[in-house]
Amino acid sequence: MNADGNPGEINPPEKGWLLHDGECPFCRKWVSRLAGTLRRTGVTALPLQSPEVRRLTPLARAELLRGITLVRPDGTTFQGPGAVRELMRHDTPLFPFYLVSIIPGIRSLFDRTYWWTARRRHQLAGGQDQSPPSSSR
Repeated sequence: MNADGNPGEINPPEKGWLLHDGECPFCRKWVSRLAGTLRRTGVTALPLQSPEVRRLTPLARAELLRGITLVRPDGTTFQGPGAVRELMRHDTPLFPFYLVSIIPGIRSLFDRTYWWTARRRHQLAGGQDQSPPSSSR
């Protein structure tokens, strides 16, 4: 719903939406920890369970459940470690970490670590691993 109260339209945040699994305690915890970064970068967190998500991205729910997705107002998307890097790139306090994360070798380690964590996020939150089957990542 937009500011005028029109259903079916959502006000785009200044710089986009961070889509995350709102049913995952691990994900909610990290989105909460990223509140300052989201505020500084003009990004709004939005759980995948929100009806608005279908209007923001054509990605299938199974793909969105693999990891976080950053959707820019122009429709450009960044998934998983790419979304994290994009947030760091636009957040002054985290920019040095962005620079480190794009160094060859470290970039690959960063990506593998992200996907390893994403696949095990339910276990890391204290529950059983309920994540969808992973690809060869």
